[in-house]
Amino acid sequence: AKEVLETLSKNVEGTKKILTELIEKIPKTRSCSCAKALEEAEF
Repeated sequence: AKEVLETLSKNVEGTKKILTELIEKIPKTRSCSCAKALEEAEF
């Protein structure tokens, strides 16, 4: 059980690092229409 927790802990740290790096690469302004994709959606 201790090894499992250690492995999970390492994976969490790696995931945080990857997500931080990816978020920094997201452009500040969008060049696509993604933001408006749901404007005319019916729920």
